Amino acid sequence: MIKTKENGKEKDKEILDEIKENIARWYDYFKDNITNYKDEVDFVVNGNQWDESSVKEYERRRKPMLTINKLYSYIQQIVGEQRSKDSNIKVRSINGVVSQQELSLSKGLLKSIAYNSKADIVYQTGLECSLLGFGAMGVKTDYENENSFNQKVEFYSIPEPYKAFFDPSAEDVTKSDGDYCGVYTIMTRKEFESAYPNIEVPTTLPASDNNVAGVFDWISKEEVVIADIYKKKWKKKKIVLLSDGRTVDKKDAEQIIEDHYNSLTYDENNIIAPSFIPLEIIDERETNYYEIYHYKIGAAEVLEKSLWPSKYLPIVFEDGNSFYLNGKQITKSFTLFARDAQKFYNFLKSDITQYVKSGRKEQFMGPNGCIKDNKNIWKNPDTVQGYLGYDIVNGMKPERVPPIEIPSTLINQQAYVDTELHTVLGLFNANRGAAGNEISGVAIANKIRQGNNSAYIYIDNRDRAIEQLDRVALSLFPSIYDTQRVVHITDDDGNSKQIEINDGRNNLSRAELDIEVEAGSSFALQKFENLTALKDLISVYPQAASLVADKYAKNLDLDDSIVIRDRLKELVPPEIIAKEEGRPPPPPKQNPMAMLQMQAAKAQVDRTQSETHKNNTTALKNTIDAQTAQLDAINEFMKTRHSREDREAQLELGHKKADAEIAKAYLDLLAKVQETGKQLEQLPGERL
Repeated sequence: MIKTKENGKEKDKEILDEIKENIARWYDYFKDNITNYKDEVDFVVNGNQWDESSVKEYERRRKPMLTINKLYSYIQQIVGEQRSKDSNIKVRSINGVVSQQELSLSKGLLKSIAYNSKADIVYQTGLECSLLGFGAMGVKTDYENENSFNQKVEFYSIPEPYKAFFDPSAEDVTKSDGDYCGVYTIMTRKEFESAYPNIEVPTTLPASDNNVAGVFDWISKEEVVIADIYKKKWKKKKIVLLSDGRTVDKKDAEQIIEDHYNSLTYDENNIIAPSFIPLEIIDERETNYYEIYHYKIGAAEVLEKSLWPSKYLPIVFEDGNSFYLNGKQITKSFTLFARDAQKFYNFLKSDITQYVKSGRKEQFMGPNGCIKDNKNIWKNPDTVQGYLGYDIVNGMKPERVPPIEIPSTLINQQAYVDTELHTVLGLFNANRGAAGNEISGVAIANKIRQGNNSAYIYIDNRDRAIEQLDRVALSLFPSIYDTQRVVHITDDDGNSKQIEINDGRNNLSRAELDIEVEAGSSFALQKFENLTALKDLISVYPQAASLVADKYAKNLDLDDSIVIRDRLKELVPPEIIAKEEGRPPPPPKQNPMAMLQMQAAKAQVDRTQSETHKNNTTALKNTIDAQTAQLDAINEFMKTRHSREDREAQLELGHKKADAEIAKAYLDLLAKVQETGKQLEQLPGERL
């Protein structure tokens, strides 16, 4: 937070007087809406639905006064349904210098801020208030913890929206175009004295400001009301248009042009490169701009002053359903025109209860004097366990009178008023998940849409307020997230991760961003439309049933739809589930029949290979046996020849040649035997 200094107490007094005047303008302009809002809260939320005259009448007649508050259940239904809806956020760059990665980072950081701020509660509170007339919510900055200099952005709710104030001249539905906004806060005296020890006697704001009397009429003596105000301070400046199309402040233009010419490049002949484009001012004008200052004030002093680091006011007005009359905004609650029907419903229920209560009492009719001796017993006949004594008078005795029946007109009127409540509010059985007269899916969808449209203005204004809230947060990024640090971001699937920013890649200090929020259908309608689309898909392409079985069960409106979804999820191919969950695909499961066929084929191959091996082994053995027999014959022949006595005759030339041929044949045959043996050794199984 950037602290500023003003010149003395005189300046503070001027600021304080101006702020009080602005606050008074708002409450004078908006006081009727605040009164109506409080009255609606008392009627719808607190259930004080009996006016004073009716209370006196029913008490005089000793009739029961029932309050069957149907209006608040309708409010809760809309709020609960919208809490189940997730709006689509789109972040885009204004200045065009932000990369797609930085846009995704900004969106993830914005989602993380919403998660950490419990934004669903902030949005829910705002919508509930706006359905009663109007609401408000805000953005603030704070340090990450007591030992850190890093700041963070937070959203916060304003459960009592009449404590927030705005510029009456603002025209935007969120009051973002006004010149100021603020909110009252309450501190205990001990908290105040600890935070501002230099203030000797703290005074609470409403005590000295009659314009907001009634807003804090319940404040105790131990509490102090202060106010946070954000005010635009308008200034003038001159801007210039440069020849390259840029618009800059005139005070910065001279330095920009100088830097441009300092970047000149020259060739080897000291001549300016032909690609260089001169830069000059081609136009200038005076314009207005503003800075937003944050003031924290008490009744008699300015407690804090600082510069708010955004161009947007941080407190957002959430409209319900307003119109303008004679220049004044008039807010309207969702239940305004159903109040009379609600009162009538209470009357009918009370009268029906009176009939039931009266009909339960034991009633008898008899002649005078028949119970004169047993009056104490007959005062409360329900407590008598034995008998009821009586005297017969003129031949007559007490007779039991049948209980009073509830008139059918009351029952019919009750059903009629119940229908009138639905009609006035535009909410039907289909919106509440109950059975109606609609038979076809199209008829049900149309009824749901019709009910959603009745509250559409309130929901659309809620989405506009959320969009502005996010816009304020985004505008704070360059000032709050301007240093190198690690932040948590949240992706579209709700997964959180840590990212280092301003490290040369993820630069948020230069981001000029805008926001766009797209609201989807209501939760009930989304489920119905999804279910219808899946049914149509499966009817056209039945093979898709196993691919979307879990999605189909997810949209079923059943108590145990989660159990059904988990069971049907087993039908979805595992690789699809793994891809959606970001896991590697599992090994494919083989068909049992295919596995049996593969095993049979392998067994056949093994048998064939075994028989081939056996045949090859037998053939090689036979070859070796034959070759061995030949070798034995040659050896025997050589022995016979060398044993003869005519050895000198064998030395003749012709005989030597024969010996050489026989020796060569022997060696060739021996080599074949050795080769055959090697082949046999290479075969698995038997060995020679």
